[in-house]
Amino acid sequence: MMNQLHHHEFDPFSEESSKVVENVESLPFSQAFEHMLYAHRLDRIVSFEYDRVSGPNVDYNPTPFVIDSDVMMTRFPAAMRGIFPEDEYTIEELQIKQIEHGFDDAIDIIPTTQLFMSFKTHMGDHYISIENGVATYQTRNDALDETSYTFEPEAIIGFIAALVYAKQYDPAHPGKAIELAESTLSAPRDPKVDFVEQLIMTLGNFSGHSTLETRAMFENPSGPPLIATLREQEFPDKSVVSNKLILSEVTEVNERPTSTETQLTQNIVNVEEGTSDHIKGRLAKHYAEQRSTVFATTSLTTSQYIDPKVNYPRWVLTCQSFLKSIETPMEAFSELDGPAVLD
Repeated sequence: MMNQLHHHEFDPFSEESSKVVENVESLPFSQAFEHMLYAHRLDRIVSFEYDRVSGPNVDYNPTPFVIDSDVMMTRFPAAMRGIFPEDEYTIEELQIKQIEHGFDDAIDIIPTTQLFMSFKTHMGDHYISIENGVATYQTRNDALDETSYTFEPEAIIGFIAALVYAKQYDPAHPGKAIELAESTLSAPRDPKVDFVEQLIMTLGNFSGHSTLETRAMFENPSGPPLIATLREQEFPDKSVVSNKLILSEVTEVNERPTSTETQLTQNIVNVEEGTSDHIKGRLAKHYAEQRSTVFATTSLTTSQYIDPKVNYPRWVLTCQSFLKSIETPMEAFSELDGPAVLD
């Protein structure tokens, strides 16, 4: 099909071309695709960022996390009570990022995971990191002196779980367990890493937004090594999901190293059922953008925005190139989706 798509007989409106576009637009919802990326991952990053309202003389978090006395007593990690001696706290400007690294076959490194977290309370700024199995907590004490604490990672995980519980807390049912976003991976992994990922994605259902991104590198049988990225974002109303596929490769143009990146983006809006005149459905927008950078003394960068409504033939070519690049590594995971996605 590669040769056909580059000759005059190429028909972007043919059934074959339509199938190519359909396959690409289904990849963000493919378990096989996500699992393939995870198996070849450079890293998998899940993050949460608070809502921010900005304007003239205004910059604040409109939906802070309030941990009241009941939550403090029943859900707050005991190991951290020395930092939080009061009965109620307001957590603002919360940001969390977990980075799950992949294998490095060249130096045989076992995958590691890092976590970084920051927020504000009326006591000041708080910074947390988990690296090499040790959690470090930096803040200021009552005398406003900079202070550092060391915890087991489980204490920090419990703290993040308490934030999720605070958002779901119902005084009428104080013992009710928290409801978590469903894990998207069935691959073997550290249960604590998977649990933190679920917690962070759940936070995006209530305030701010959560992002899950998996980057992978694998050999491209018809060209240079390939880096592919799947990015998903969740927003508080639970009705908007934005998916992006990003493809990057290193080539040479006129004997100069060149990075070429193709970004395939889908914004999916779920329309909930309303009156009898309205039914559930989806509104979708698809587009691609290709950027090439020539590495020289002065970088030369060009960008091309490819909208299927404006330049559908170019859109078909972009989709076809993407599928050819991931066809071989997808074969090992095709059973997860039933019939192969890339037929």
